[in-house]
Amino acid sequence: MKKGVGILLIIIAVVAAVASQPIHQQGLETYLFEDSDKGRIIMTAADLVKYVGIGIGAIGLALLIAGLIKKSDSPAFTPKGGAASTSNKLFCMNCGNALAAEDKFCPNCGESVTKGVT
Repeated sequence: MKKGVGILLIIIAVVAAVASQPIHQQGLETYLFEDSDKGRIIMTAADLVKYVGIGIGAIGLALLIAGLIKKSDSPAFTPKGGAASTSNKLFCMNCGNALAAEDKFCPNCGESVTKGVT
Protein backbone atom coordinates (compact mmCIF):
# COMPACT_ATOMS: atom_id res chain seq x y z
CA MET A 1 0.00 0.00 0.00
CA LYS A 2 2.75 2.45 0.97
CA LYS A 3 4.73 1.69 -2.19
CA GLY A 4 1.77 2.43 -4.48
CA VAL A 5 0.92 5.71 -2.78
CA GLY A 6 4.60 6.67 -2.75
CA ILE A 7 4.95 6.07 -6.49
CA LEU A 8 1.76 8.04 -7.18
CA LEU A 9 3.01 11.01 -5.14
CA ILE A 10 6.36 10.95 -6.93
CA ILE A 11 4.57 10.99 -10.29
CA ILE A 12 2.46 13.96 -9.13
CA ALA A 13 5.65 15.76 -8.07
CA VAL A 14 7.28 15.23 -11.46
CA VAL A 15 4.17 16.48 -13.26
CA ALA A 16 4.07 19.57 -11.02
CA ALA A 17 7.74 20.31 -11.68
CA VAL A 18 7.36 19.89 -15.45
CA ALA A 19 4.11 21.90 -15.57
CA SER A 20 5.59 24.79 -13.60
CA GLN A 21 8.42 25.44 -16.07
CA PRO A 22 6.40 26.93 -18.95
CA ILE A 23 4.28 28.92 -16.49
CA HIS A 24 7.44 30.37 -14.95
CA GLN A 25 8.79 31.18 -18.42
CA GLN A 26 5.55 32.96 -19.30
CA GLY A 27 5.79 34.94 -16.06
CA LEU A 28 9.36 35.94 -16.85
CA GLU A 29 8.39 37.17 -20.30
CA THR A 30 5.47 39.09 -18.84
CA TYR A 31 7.78 40.58 -16.20
CA LEU A 32 10.38 41.68 -18.77
CA PHE A 33 8.19 42.91 -21.60
CA GLU A 34 4.74 43.80 -20.25
CA ASP A 35 3.79 44.23 -16.60
CA SER A 36 6.39 43.55 -13.89
CA ASP A 37 3.83 43.07 -11.10
CA LYS A 38 1.75 40.60 -13.11
CA GLY A 39 4.90 38.75 -14.19
CA ARG A 40 6.11 38.50 -10.61
CA ILE A 41 2.75 37.01 -9.52
CA ILE A 42 2.86 34.43 -12.32
CA MET A 43 6.45 33.44 -11.47
CA THR A 44 5.58 33.19 -7.77
CA ALA A 45 2.61 30.94 -8.56
CA ALA A 46 4.83 28.73 -10.76
CA ASP A 47 7.44 28.52 -8.00
CA LEU A 48 4.75 27.62 -5.48
CA VAL A 49 3.55 24.76 -7.71
CA LYS A 50 7.14 23.57 -8.10
CA TYR A 51 7.94 23.66 -4.37
CA VAL A 52 4.67 22.00 -3.36
CA GLY A 53 5.52 19.34 -5.94
CA ILE A 54 8.93 18.85 -4.34
CA GLY A 55 7.27 18.45 -0.93
CA ILE A 56 4.79 15.93 -2.30
CA GLY A 57 7.66 14.07 -3.96
CA ALA A 58 9.60 13.92 -0.70
CA ILE A 59 6.58 12.44 1.08
CA GLY A 60 6.14 9.98 -1.77
CA LEU A 61 9.79 8.96 -1.58
CA ALA A 62 9.53 8.42 2.18
CA LEU A 63 6.44 6.25 1.71
CA LEU A 64 8.13 4.30 -1.07
CA ILE A 65 11.18 3.63 1.10
CA ALA A 66 8.98 2.67 4.07
CA GLY A 67 7.08 0.24 1.85
CA LEU A 68 10.31 -1.35 0.64
CA ILE A 69 11.76 -1.90 4.11
CA LYS A 70 10.82 -5.37 5.29
CA LYS A 71 9.99 -5.93 8.92
CA SER A 72 12.18 -8.43 10.73
CA ASP A 73 10.74 -11.74 11.87
CA SER A 74 9.77 -10.80 15.40
CA PRO A 75 7.43 -12.76 17.63
CA ALA A 76 3.77 -11.85 17.51
CA PHE A 77 2.63 -10.13 20.67
CA THR A 78 0.17 -11.90 22.92
CA PRO A 79 -1.16 -11.13 26.39
CA LYS A 80 1.44 -11.14 29.19
CA GLY A 81 2.18 -14.66 30.34
CA GLY A 82 1.47 -16.12 26.92
CA ALA A 83 3.87 -17.52 24.38
CA ALA A 84 4.71 -15.96 21.04
CA SER A 85 5.67 -18.02 18.03
CA THR A 86 7.75 -17.48 14.91
CA SER A 87 7.63 -20.59 12.78
CA ASN A 88 8.00 -23.41 15.33
CA LYS A 89 9.88 -21.38 17.95
CA LEU A 90 8.24 -20.16 21.15
CA PHE A 91 9.33 -17.20 23.24
CA CYS A 92 8.36 -16.01 26.71
CA MET A 93 6.32 -12.82 26.47
CA ASN A 94 7.66 -11.64 29.83
CA CYS A 95 11.43 -11.88 29.19
CA GLY A 96 11.78 -13.02 25.56
CA ASN A 97 13.63 -16.23 26.43
CA ALA A 98 13.30 -19.14 23.95
CA LEU A 99 10.94 -21.87 25.18
CA ALA A 100 10.61 -25.56 24.42
CA ALA A 101 7.23 -26.79 23.20
CA GLU A 102 6.65 -28.75 26.42
CA ASP A 103 7.51 -25.88 28.81
CA LYS A 104 4.70 -24.84 31.15
CA PHE A 105 6.85 -22.15 32.79
CA CYS A 106 9.68 -20.03 31.42
CA PRO A 107 13.02 -21.50 32.60
CA ASN A 108 14.49 -17.97 32.75
CA CYS A 109 11.89 -15.92 34.64
CA GLY A 110 9.37 -18.52 35.83
CA GLU A 111 6.39 -16.88 34.07
CA SER A 112 3.53 -19.25 33.28
CA VAL A 113 3.28 -20.10 29.56
CA THR A 114 -0.17 -20.38 28.00
CA LYS A 115 -0.15 -22.77 25.05
CA GLY A 116 -2.20 -22.23 21.91
CA VAL A 117 -2.12 -18.44 22.10
CA THR A 118 -1.43 -16.82 18.73
